[in-house]
Amino acid sequence: RGNFSWDEYSLTTAPVFVTHRESRLPKGCEGIQEAEMSPDGKQIAILFTAIQTSSLENLVQRLLPNSGFANQTHLQLWVFSRDGNQRHLIGVETGSAISGVLWTLDSRQVSFMTHGKLFRISPEG
Repeated sequence: RGNFSWDEYSLTTAPVFVTHRESRLPKGCEGIQEAEMSPDGKQIAILFTAIQTSSLENLVQRLLPNSGFANQTHLQLWVFSRDGNQRHLIGVETGSAISGVLWTLDSRQVSFMTHGKLFRISPEG
């Protein structure tokens, strides 16, 4: 728990297992929506689901457990090095779906759809 893993395979007519990798989930993240390896094979863009609560919401939930405060789900777009060791958050979206996470061919930007529009962002944030 708290980790996620992936297996890499060759892209051939008969895929061959290459390696198994594992990394820690970013704090507050619960699951993976999408993942996409960069064309140069050096980085992975991962869209995680996460629960967002403010300090006030945490206090109210602790003092009044049945208060009806609902945690708000949001999506976080992270970029990991291929080995899973280096990572950084490049974007957060609340209240709207993000889909279609793709890298540009030169591996310099990540694109995605949200609010009916196409966006591009540098993997450095």
